[in-house]
Amino acid sequence: MIFLLLSSAVMAEDRLYFPKPSVTRTVIAQSGLIQEASPLNRQNLADFMNVEISNRPYPPHMSVQVLGVKGEALLITAHQNDFINSTYRAEAAMARFSSLTRTMPVFVQSGIGPYVNFTDMLAMLGFKALILSDGVAFAYQVNIQQPEKAIKP
Repeated sequence: MIFLLLSSAVMAEDRLYFPKPSVTRTVIAQSGLIQEASPLNRQNLADFMNVEISNRPYPPHMSVQVLGVKGEALLITAHQNDFINSTYRAEAAMARFSSLTRTMPVFVQSGIGPYVNFTDMLAMLGFKALILSDGVAFAYQVNIQQPEKAIKP
């Protein structure tokens, strides 16, 4: 009997959108939940990223969507071959997303944006999982845990 361990934020029906993760790791965020953490603001993050990506002068190279009943998982799927097809490229994409999401009003207003990375910002909004996929065969899942003691701006 084989059991697939998924974060509670990622339900079995969500697996319709991405292949079984090739790599799964867990990070403990540096920052805790912010007052604005809610399913609505988690969806706002995905919408913000999609708008920013779509406003580029070239076709969108990825899509961002929120998964789960409570919207606690973020899925980023590449539209191009060889964009997110390895652990290294997934980590590089996460670094790039740090820059992109720091400009989101909720992080600018909190004052903590310059001190945290992408997974920290996801934790601030209450995300429990991040999945990056090439949309074909590769998926990289990061389970996000809240810290015992969070940093302050």
